[in-house]
Amino acid sequence: MMYDIMDAKIAYDKFVKRGKGWMFGLGINRGVLKKFEDRQRELNAYNSVYLGVKNVEIENVVGSVQKYMDFDKNFIPKNRIIEARWCNIYLGYMNEKQIPIVQLYKVKDEYYVYDGNHRISVARFLNFKIIEAEVTEFLPSSQAKEDVIYREKFNFEREIELQGIEFSEIYQYRRIKREIDRYQRYLEEKIGVRETYKEVAKQWHEELYLPSIKILSENNMLEYFRDRTISDLFLYFLDHKYYESEKRGMDMGYTYSIIDFVNLVKTHENKKLLNRIAVTGKSLKNFSKLRKLDRRQNMDADTLKKLCQLRKLTGIDFEEKSEILEEIASYSSQLGINDFLSVAEKWYIESYLDKKEELRKRGNRLPARYRQLVEDLVGNDKVLFEQLTNYRELFDKKYKKFSTDLVANYILDIYIPIVDFILESQVKIEKFLKIYVGIFEKYLYLFEYNMNMSIEKAAEIYFEQDGKKYRENSNWITTELEEILKKSQTIKKNLENLPKEKRQLLNDIVSAYGNPANYPTMVKIEEIYDECLEEFSDHEEVNYKIFNDLLKLYENDEANVFYKTRAALMEIVRKNKLNFLDFYVDIMEYAKYLKRDRFYVDILDVFLEYKRVFV
Repeated sequence: MMYDIMDAKIAYDKFVKRGKGWMFGLGINRGVLKKFEDRQRELNAYNSVYLGVKNVEIENVVGSVQKYMDFDKNFIPKNRIIEARWCNIYLGYMNEKQIPIVQLYKVKDEYYVYDGNHRISVARFLNFKIIEAEVTEFLPSSQAKEDVIYREKFNFEREIELQGIEFSEIYQYRRIKREIDRYQRYLEEKIGVRETYKEVAKQWHEELYLPSIKILSENNMLEYFRDRTISDLFLYFLDHKYYESEKRGMDMGYTYSIIDFVNLVKTHENKKLLNRIAVTGKSLKNFSKLRKLDRRQNMDADTLKKLCQLRKLTGIDFEEKSEILEEIASYSSQLGINDFLSVAEKWYIESYLDKKEELRKRGNRLPARYRQLVEDLVGNDKVLFEQLTNYRELFDKKYKKFSTDLVANYILDIYIPIVDFILESQVKIEKFLKIYVGIFEKYLYLFEYNMNMSIEKAAEIYFEQDGKKYRENSNWITTELEEILKKSQTIKKNLENLPKEKRQLLNDIVSAYGNPANYPTMVKIEEIYDECLEEFSDHEEVNYKIFNDLLKLYENDEANVFYKTRAALMEIVRKNKLNFLDFYVDIMEYAKYLKRDRFYVDILDVFLEYKRVFV
């Protein structure tokens, strides 16, 4: 369809009418277009830099250099003089003719038309969001803080081509460049990657800056820092990292440091145990990026190179299981072959691919209810490799011997019991693999504390902890656990003897005290309770001993923050929960390890030693 001059006039009249209000039958123009000269004089912006062709958002074009009298603030024509020119531009756009790009002057975040007022006007009428323009920027030259920051930002963005980093103080862009320099050294020395500085900056932005500010934003950290930007907070988090690293004499890493920084700020405002960093499905992706960066920066270049080669060979990322390299090295010694790739290939075939095929064959001979689930398992190399590797270690501990038929034992010991439990559940299983892996991981965790732990009990605990009732009757608690629960309830009742303010505080602390999902903690607290009872011979004194220890930890800022940080790290790294009672029991276990008299030691003294070890 070709548009003609009548179509253009109709459009022009429609646009002009849109710009007028009506009062008592009279048309009244609304607003005036900004004058570039006024803004230039206000900011003393006379030094200019040509930026080239850019895509500019139409809404940011707010004024004109010369023809500011011919249009209102929305670039709607104010008189008929410009009608012919406007209509010609309209026809050019509508009939897809080649139209010269506009020329704009930029001052801070505002754009002024040097050439192309009619084109901007028509683009406004046609609801363009973006327009292509040649841009010349005029920089404010005053020494006011905001103008100095703006010039620093301009130079930074022009040199490095990173957008969206905003600071409220001067000289901060220099610090960002130092961080990028540090990242570039890491890439060259550890990864062996040599890129242009702009490419390095882009990668730094993706792997460190963006994940960090997303975590800070998700935790609403700007609420605690008035008149600051999220980029300011990024540097505060790095300051915390460098301070903690220097104090401890080791690199604390980005993951630990950002968690500890958020918890420190939150706890300063409110000590409540639930007032800590959020660990959500969304944030796990960002934590994962920081953890990967931490792992790589702490590895030597040769290890990283071998892990990279192993990933290319197998398709599996072994960075979290770098001890696999020791196994391959041992295999290399047995074969008498020094070439890493040759050895790795033989090791991978014999230790995994052969066993994977064996599992598939054996699975096809199982009853029908198991066959499809075997295919789901062997179809995921990363999951299956971890399953077989972890089971081999488990088998050695459980049976005190080497498995000559790992696959057969795995099927009988692990696969069939877990699948039976899932299939007998009264729900439709849509995510078999996730549930299967979750039960096996829970079993491995609990087995460390109780070698008589069964798959069935681990599955029950997994379901309860996951917050899902897979069976109507979940009556699995053993007599041993029932006794522990009774004892914990007895301790809770003694809260009534405490002052009101402490009673409420400790109710919050021990809210998860009797949760049967925390099986190892409950066994250990029973041991602590009984040993204390032997010493004190009085239930009430034992109760106060435990409660006063908990209260000291809770009220001590350092202990409170450290608990929250450890709890978050466990959720991220191990996918396990850590409640405050777990934390207390861990410290008491450390006192036992140090051979301290844990009935009389000051819990805070033990905590400080515990903290130096368990970071």
